[in-house]
Amino acid sequence: MSAAALLLGAALLVQGDWGWTCEAPVTLGDYKGSVSREFFPWSGDHSPYRMRIERPGSGDRYAISWTIDPRPEGPPRGSKRRWPNPRKQAGAFRAGPDLVRIDFKWGRDAVAPIWVHYWGDGAYAGADLLVTARMMKRRIANIPSPYSSEGGLASRRLLAALAPARIWTVVVTDSAGKTYSSETFSVPTWREAESAFRHARARIDAMERRYRSLDPLPESDASCTPHEDPEAIVRFGEPGGPGPA
Repeated sequence: MSAAALLLGAALLVQGDWGWTCEAPVTLGDYKGSVSREFFPWSGDHSPYRMRIERPGSGDRYAISWTIDPRPEGPPRGSKRRWPNPRKQAGAFRAGPDLVRIDFKWGRDAVAPIWVHYWGDGAYAGADLLVTARMMKRRIANIPSPYSSEGGLASRRLLAALAPARIWTVVVTDSAGKTYSSETFSVPTWREAESAFRHARARIDAMERRYRSLDPLPESDASCTPHEDPEAIVRFGEPGGPGPA
């Protein structure tokens, strides 16, 4: 190994032996958020890019997230599946996000099963089962009325059907046909989300290359931050730490 490589390796150990995270902000209409990726240079880990956007003032409600594998070919075949399962960038946004957070409202008098129906730009996309009769029977004694459950849409089939749409309508009904809630909200289309991701990813990749090579980073709203070394955290009462030992 060359002296230059040894020096670079030593510098990276000081700079971020536990890796680092690079992040760039994104804005899509009323939605704001970021694209980020963790880097672990010593493990060879292919950690994914994560994009998350939300509407300011709405908390987690209407938050939307995607997980993209950094490799052009995507995750290798046979890799262990986990949720969210990273997808390769080509076609990932057309297939819809991993999750859209939505609050579902229904009541104690609902006749299970309870369904959530989805429309995108006025076209019916399908329904997702929210509460089964068995779940309702177990929980009914503890359910206030009206009841609002925090959750979201994670069905790949429905998310793919809704991905081209800008206006989503969500309706909660029970098996007796009673409607408990109906709301309509706007989201970025998959083309807009993909464009924002490509721009943010290019910024992250360029900044990470400079960070890795120890070049000074320019002042911007994007950043690379080293991970904290857990071995360097001194607990209260330990030698060298605050408080009585």
